Amino acid sequence: MSCELHITSQGDCYLGGKLLHPAGSAKEQAARELQPLLHRAEPGDLLILAGAGLGWHALAAHELAPQMNTVVYEPDRERLGLLKDSGVLPAGIPLAASRAELAACLGGFVVYERAGWVTVFSPPAFGELCPELGREAKQELDQAILRGQVDRANLRAKKRLWLENLSNNFKYILEFPDLGLLGNAMAGVPAVIVGAGPSLDQSLPDLKEADRKALLMSAASALGPMGNVGIEPHLTLALEGKDESRQFEQSAFDKCLLAASSCSHPNHFSKWNGALGLFHSLPWLAGLLGFGPHIPSGGHVTSAAFSLACLWGCDPIILVGQDLAYSRGRMHAAGRPGGEDYEKPETFWVEAIGGGITETSVVMQGYTNWYREAAAYLQTRPNPPRLINASAQGARLPEFEEIPLGRVLDSLQEYPLDFERYFAGIKYLPKPKASYLAMRLARCAAETDRGLNALNKQGIEEFRKSVDPLSAIGFMLSDLPRSAKDQEAAYMISMLGRSLRGMAEGLHG
Repeated sequence: MSCELHITSQGDCYLGGKLLHPAGSAKEQAARELQPLLHRAEPGDLLILAGAGLGWHALAAHELAPQMNTVVYEPDRERLGLLKDSGVLPAGIPLAASRAELAACLGGFVVYERAGWVTVFSPPAFGELCPELGREAKQELDQAILRGQVDRANLRAKKRLWLENLSNNFKYILEFPDLGLLGNAMAGVPAVIVGAGPSLDQSLPDLKEADRKALLMSAASALGPMGNVGIEPHLTLALEGKDESRQFEQSAFDKCLLAASSCSHPNHFSKWNGALGLFHSLPWLAGLLGFGPHIPSGGHVTSAAFSLACLWGCDPIILVGQDLAYSRGRMHAAGRPGGEDYEKPETFWVEAIGGGITETSVVMQGYTNWYREAAAYLQTRPNPPRLINASAQGARLPEFEEIPLGRVLDSLQEYPLDFERYFAGIKYLPKPKASYLAMRLARCAAETDRGLNALNKQGIEEFRKSVDPLSAIGFMLSDLPRSAKDQEAAYMISMLGRSLRGMAEGLHG
């Protein structure tokens, strides 16, 4: 049956042959349909409206529950045009015209902001004639919830370690350049980003010519497999909070630049023998410093490399060895130090590169969803880079082209930029002065003390309403459940205060 919108001369709006908005009482009818669902809505709750018609349901939701958030999902181009032309949709309500846009939008509400109660609603006419819209919205919501759970679990597991590392690493901000300050310096330069997934074994022969045609970036975990066949990347990255310096101790890379996260293990700084730069993987830390930008990641190192490539303006961006799956029953490429002794978690099956299915885990699926969200965000920017997944096997990355690595490299010209010489110049990037960092630390420490006092006076429920989620205190409270007690929040803020004192001591030392 047709799902076209049709407006009669009397003003009634039909979806196919089903009445959607009656003339003269469209908003009232929409409100009656939504009232049972929204009468208990609270601030932070989220309504996903799958199929909006002319926008009366969105308007009714806005008036019934102005305290909650609403997202409209309408992928049909003609219906979308009528919705925009109607002038009914309230200003500020996000409008997703594709599943990718919906995924990116939900990332903001569900993954980062941690919405409260979330539901999907389709107006009755859409529910009867276009039920796939509700199913698609529910699938995207489930994926966003899963990614939020993975992110928060990762945060809970690593927060204390990250803070301890920062206390030890803060002095390095004076010594090593912030690679985020390179900005758009490599606009139009192809980038090949190498992960240590099992399919890297198959890609190594083709990778031997990549360094002449693209900026060759890798996870530190891929250095062993690459070094075994004589491949040296231009840049490698270390993100882990635990000590993974063994990943680069076995190979002598004298031309490669290491980019280490400022909250990664101190040995990533002290045991690397070559050129070294840093980046900030925690948003609140970049805000505290007020110097270089935050480099987003999905919790794994190749996603941080992807963000750096985007920041630097690289195009195209090509992923290799990014299986995010147990290709051939393995988790890592041959020659990667450690990893195969990890206990295998519960797994499930997803779409595979090139067709068929492959086995993955909740954590790796969270990484896949991060790439999807990042790709959708890039499409909203002017002149987005071309995104290619050239991994030989693994889980599909929606929104990425799938092209074999050899064919991708054949299409690229040899690049004239001397990356080794280029990275040698990063030592001239500006670095903050110790007095500046001391001032920023003191300011943050004072805000932490004030926050602790406010928490003691107001209680966690009221205090949370005043906290910037991107601030240092927001970071400390971000993974606490809504049922958390005042004492739990006070403990987390006190932990932050101790870390700030450790940073200051390291700076003065």
